[in-house]
Order: sequence, then C-alpha cells, then structure tokens
Amino acid sequence: MPVDGPIDRELRKMKTRSFQVFESIPESVDVVWDVMTHFAQLPSWMKSVDTVRVLTEPPVGVGCELELHLSGQRSLWVLETWVPKERFALSTRQGGLTLRFTYSLSEKQGTTDVHFLAEVEAGGFFYKLLLPILHYGTRTRERHQLLDLKSALENRTP
Repeated sequence: MPVDGPIDRELRKMKTRSFQVFESIPESVDVVWDVMTHFAQLPSWMKSVDTVRVLTEPPVGVGCELELHLSGQRSLWVLETWVPKERFALSTRQGGLTLRFTYSLSEKQGTTDVHFLAEVEAGGFFYKLLLPILHYGTRTRERHQLLDLKSALENRTP
C-alpha cells in the first residue's frame, strides 16, 4: 500500500523548478533566429557550452540531436520543439534529471524580443531533494544567455 503522507505530497509538488529571462535585441527576428539556431556556433553566446557537435543530418527539426560539452561534461540534447523563427526547445536527460531550455522570439518594429525559459525537472527521491541546489546552479550558470546573445550579435561581422 503506497504511503501518501504530507511529506510525499510535498515531494510530488517539488518536481520542477524554472526561471525565465527576457531581452530585447535591436535586430530582425531573421538575424536573431539564424544566430541562435546555427547550433555549431552555440559557444559564441552560450558561455557554459565548450563545444557542440550536431549528430543529426539536416534539415533541422524536432528530434535533431546535439552533443554538447558543458563545463567539461558531455551531454546529449534533443530538439523537442521547432517552430521556425518563433520558438525552439532543447532538452537533456541525465539520470533522474531533465533540463529543458525553451526560446521564443517575436519581432516588433525591427527589434526582436527573446524569451528564455529554463526548466529543471527532477525524477526520483534523490534528485527531488537536490532540486533547489540544481535549480540554483542552472540559474547562476545560464541566466546571462540572452545578454551574451545580444553581445555576440552586436560584435558580429555581417
């Protein structure tokens, strides 16, 4: 018979933590999308990524796989969502932990608004206990992505 006490209910609620960041970039959505989705160039604006290897042959779409080296660790990321020039999402699963990055873009008068949502999802008792620490580490490491993207776009040579 499963136990359903107050601690069990709280642990179920603690499954996911997220944070979001918004940034306006003074470029067209075409330019921003092209830079963000040229996955081999992710390290130019995603500072936690050392190298990227695209494992799936073009064209890019849902199911595309990327091998990322983040702070010296190799991880497999999968493209979960792909709506050209509007939204894409990448996720990775390691053990009982899933990390999902969703990017949404919209253009207004030549400026692109970018929304970044990072979700950390824990499965299993151990990861649920560590979720606040894992969320804090992800937020600390990834919260500057859009500022770094904006800087990379400002410093690029057309």
